[in-house]
Parts: sequence; structure tokens; C-alpha cells
Amino acid sequence: MSDTAAGPHDALHRPLRLGPATARNRVVFGAHHTLFAEPSSTFGEPGAVGERLVGYLAERAAGGVGTVICGQTSVHPDTAAQVANLPIAWDRQVIGGWSLLARSLQEHGALAFVQLAHNGGMVPGDWTKRPAVAPSSIAYLHESPRVMSPADLDDLVTHYGRAARHARSAGLDGIEVHAAHGYLLHQFLSPAWNRRSDAYGGDFDRRLRLVREVLTAVRERAGDDLAVGLRIGGDDGDRTGRGLDGDAWGEIAAALAGEGLVDFLNVSVGSGGIGMVRPLYVRHGYGVERTATLRARVREAADVPVLAVGRLTTPAEAAAVIEEDRADAVTIVRALIADANWVAKDAAGGADSIRACTGCNESCYGNLVRGQPMTCATNPVVGRESMLGTGTMFKARRPRSVVIVGAGPAGLEAAWVAAARGHRVTLLEREELPGGRINAAARLHGRGELSGFVTWRVAECERRGVELRCGTEATLELVASLAPDAVVVATGAVGDATTEVAWHPPIAGVGGPGVLDHEAALRQAIADGPGALGARVVIADLVGFVEAYALAELLAAPNPATGEPGAEVILASPFAEPIAADPETRLTLMRRARRAGATLAPHHVILGVEPSGPADSARTEPDEASPGGATYRVSLADTLAGSVRVVENVDTLVVRSPARSVDRLVAELQASQPGVEVHAIGDAVAARWVDKAIADGHRVGRLL
Repeated sequence: MSDTAAGPHDALHRPLRLGPATARNRVVFGAHHTLFAEPSSTFGEPGAVGERLVGYLAERAAGGVGTVICGQTSVHPDTAAQVANLPIAWDRQVIGGWSLLARSLQEHGALAFVQLAHNGGMVPGDWTKRPAVAPSSIAYLHESPRVMSPADLDDLVTHYGRAARHARSAGLDGIEVHAAHGYLLHQFLSPAWNRRSDAYGGDFDRRLRLVREVLTAVRERAGDDLAVGLRIGGDDGDRTGRGLDGDAWGEIAAALAGEGLVDFLNVSVGSGGIGMVRPLYVRHGYGVERTATLRARVREAADVPVLAVGRLTTPAEAAAVIEEDRADAVTIVRALIADANWVAKDAAGGADSIRACTGCNESCYGNLVRGQPMTCATNPVVGRESMLGTGTMFKARRPRSVVIVGAGPAGLEAAWVAAARGHRVTLLEREELPGGRINAAARLHGRGELSGFVTWRVAECERRGVELRCGTEATLELVASLAPDAVVVATGAVGDATTEVAWHPPIAGVGGPGVLDHEAALRQAIADGPGALGARVVIADLVGFVEAYALAELLAAPNPATGEPGAEVILASPFAEPIAADPETRLTLMRRARRAGATLAPHHVILGVEPSGPADSARTEPDEASPGGATYRVSLADTLAGSVRVVENVDTLVVRSPARSVDRLVAELQASQPGVEVHAIGDAVAARWVDKAIADGHRVGRLL
């Protein structure tokens, strides 16, 4: 491996043989839902591969990826409603879209594959009214699935073969059959799902029968020129102990490889939406160990390439997996969503300029589980490649002088984009460091990768000649002295405990002493240690996102150096869980807060806070939250039971409510400099999440 982070990392750029096809390198852009398919004329009906999805995938092919797997696509009507707009594979009408896919990817030098899938018992029938189907009557959703008959299985195999014929007709290079993640073929393989007593259930060979029949049909109909591989598990992560572990998957993989049924094996982990798209809290390469074990078992049977996956975000990490002989290639998804040119940058020795995936999951996985087309928090181009992709950013006709106030994510994004278009950009930041509210958020336990939102943009600004002035207050006089043609106001927002929300009653006493908004609380904990907020803290979560839970963990966790216990923390929320976070992050947040020692009180609202008397001197010292050492009485109402309880001797009530925009400068500039173009972006427009701020900055940077 190259010693420098800049690359190139040669292990990634060697050709990869996948049966009859050869990829130019060992980076595979793995199949994933995007909701970018062309919609049916009837909303809710399945869609098709078309220009938008192809444009998104082609951007990664143009960025140097060796193999692109489009998918998943549905092989049968019984699975077409897994997500909205899911493209189908069983009808001849797909050939046109797949031909566009093949041509577009191949023109950029990438192999074009399509993934065929049936999601079995995990398919909801809310729109179609069709029952889910499965090997046995074991429910995954709220209803029991229909048990598939032998005739159903014959029909399913026929549909797989038909889809393979369409792939050949479209000129594709390969097919990946999905047999992981708890979907139908996985369900037949696993004794946790398959309780059949016929020829498709029972012992190992009978549970493997359907997968063998599917692969045989696909190979026969695809012909000799298409690669055929399998998306396979490495470990189900099944806490009941009934699923397939690494040894069981290794046995399955070795059997199929030894029989010559697969040209490659693409290994994943997790099942049923859990453990598959893990957030930033999880170590990078979390699936590689399982892949290495499975690969060793496969090598005993056949020389079949095995692909690894698991938040490999940098070329150095990915190359190490190959160099250390733990896999033959790597499957990358989120890192390539964040930067379509990930491969090309490494090949050119510019890996250190890659826009890193932060693992926040906000706009990729988070959007999908909300039924919205995928975007990316750090890459606003995703899903809008035809408007914002490669070749769409042009130099300005007349370079102008642009002043941007505020070097948070929005301001930094606007600055580098405006500079890339040829403008002279001055970026003013009041604090000593750029980054805005991200700097504090990245100090929360396990969330350090959020700093990537800032570091990449600062580097881009430096590379493109932006003049960054930190520690500088943007007064009207200073802005005027710079003689700008345009001013972009990115002054952000500040926490405000008094901000009301529709689903929570006003908190009596919230504007008085003993109450902090979550941002002030975090700053104090960072500056003076978590104990600065006292020995007993109540957190009111009025938003249902990350901040309250992450702060609860920070305050409740024992001191790792001394072992001294953390604060007694009660997190009260009207919601059952952090509902605004994606399911993987949601579960992780609750688990970490609980394990740190925090008490979670879902379905509770805070009625009020009032002084309860002087603090117990043995419990706390006077601090900013409790002036004079006072403690407070916090009243909580259980919204389900209708009961009220009072928590005594509270040192601090922390309220996580929506922040308040800092937008005063916009009106002042418009009044004092009527001839100057003024734009507001990011939290200065409305306090929102970082993806909106970055998208705002990018949009205005292009407009200037």
C-alpha cells in the first residue's frame, strides 16, 4: 500500500476477473435503494430504470468505479411493493431502460450489472393488497405471510430466468442475485425462517435447493457472456440465535462456489434492516472479518472472487482489505454517494481531497425509510446529476467580489462553489475556528466524524483561493469596506430553550434560572466537564433527533479516567424514540444513552420548572445552570397515563427545542447597501439540519 493518504493505492486499481467479465479495478458500487426509478403513471405501482437512476449511476462510473450494480430490481409481482417506485425486472419493457444503463456505464469504462431480488416475507401489501410470501408462516411484518407452494417456487424460478434473459438482451455485463438481508432466498437458507418439511426445507441441502435452482436458471438464460454472482450474508446478527452465523454462511458459499454456480460472492451483514447500514458510531470495516472467514472457506472449494463491505470510507482502508488478503475486491456505497470521484481521485494521487462520508445516515438511509428519494447530507448533487453533476458548473461570465458572513457548513459550501466559478470570495467568521455548530456536535461521544463536514470544505476553500478571516466580526462597516458585489449571510442559528413546538405544551418557568438550551449545555460540558451541569439533570427532547440522546450519554457516562460516576440524567420526550433519526441511528442512540446510565422517559412532557431550595452541598457546587447553588423542581406528565410526577433537586433542566435563526444582518445590509445583492442561506433562513444548510450554500454559490 502507498504510505501516503493521497494515493494512488495500487491494490484498488488492479483488474478484477468476474467470470466472463473483467473490471478495470476492484471497486464495486453496490446495489442500493434510491427511489430514483422512473415512476409509473399510477402512483404506488412499480417503476423502471430510466434516465434519472442511470444518470446517478453513470456519475460514479465516470468517477472511475470498475463495476456498478444497479438495484435492487424486483423479479416478481409479489415483491414489487417493497419500497415506492421499485424498478421491476420481469417484464420485457425493462429492456429499454437496462440498455440505457448498459450503454451509459460502459461508455465510461465500467461494467454494468443489475441485481435481481425478491424480498419475501418483508414485503408490505398496503397498496397492492397482495400477501407477503415466504417459505413458512413466520411473520416479519404485522401479518403472517402466505406459504409458498411448489408451483409458486417453479413460477419464481421462471421469473428469475426471464429477468436474466432481459439482462442479456439489454447488453448488460452481469447479474447479482440477492440472497442476503433476510430477503426471500435468505429466508429459504435460514432455519430461523424455513420450517418446511418438503424438498425445500429441513437439512442443509434442501434449504439450499431453491437458491441452486434460481442460479441455474439465471445462468442458463443469461448465457456465457454475463457474470452471475450472489449477494450473500456473512452473519445475520440474529439475537435469537436461530439465524445463520459466519460458519453457516461459509458452508453455503463454499457449496455454491464449488458447484460452479457463481462467478463472485458479494458479502454483507445484517438482516431485516438492522445492522446493514450502520451509522458513524460503528467502526469502519465492520463486515470485513466475516468476509475474510467466508473467503477462506470458499478458497477450499473454488477460486471465486469474494467482495467485502462495511463502511470502508477511504481508499487506504479499502486497499488494506485487499492487500491483507481478506477480500478480492471492495463494495462501496455511502463513500461513493458522498464523492462520485472517489476512485478517480485516488488514481490521480488525490485521495486526500475526497469528500468523506460522515456516516450520519441523515439523507441516504434516513430519506429512504421515510419514503423519500435519497440525497446526501454532504453532497447536494446526489439525485440531481442532470442539473448539478459533472459538467454543469461553469465559470461566471463576470467575476465578482463576494463576501460571505459565517463559516459554518452553509457558508463554507457557498464559498468554495463561488470561488470555483471564478469569483473573488472573502469569508468572515466571528469565532476563532470555522465550522459553526458542527464543532460542538463533533465533540459528542462517537460523533467525531461529523467534523468532516467542515474539514473538507475548509480545504476546498483554501485550494480555490478563498480568503478566510476567522476571529472577525462582520460589522456593516467592515462589509462595506470590502466593496462587495454580493453578500451571502450564513450567520446560522443559536439554541433557544423557549422555542415552542406544536406537540409539546409551553414549559412554565423555561425562561428562568436553572434552564439551558441544549447548545449552551453542550458548550458548558465541553468547557468545564460533564459534571458542570450538576449531579441531577433533566433533558427535555422536543425534537426527536440526535442531540438530546447524545447529550444524555455524555452527561451520564462515568469518567473514563477516574471511574467517577456521571450525572443522574432523565431524558423526557413526548416521542417514543428519536423518531427523526434513521432506524440504525435511532436504536444506537437509545442503546448508548441507556448503557451510559441515563433514564429514558418516553411519552412524557415537561410541565414546568421552579426553584426548590438551596442545593445539597454534598451533591453539587454553584454553577451557571444553578446560580447560587439553587436546585429546581421539574414537573413531568405521562401523556399516556395522564399522571404527573415531580423530580426534586434538579441542578439543570436542558431543553432541546428548535434553534433560533440569527438573521438580523440581512435586513441591515439591505437597508444600508441597497445596491448590493444579499442572500441568506442555511440556518440564517431557518434552523434546520446540515443537509439543508449545505444544499442552500451550493445553490447560492451557483447563482452568484
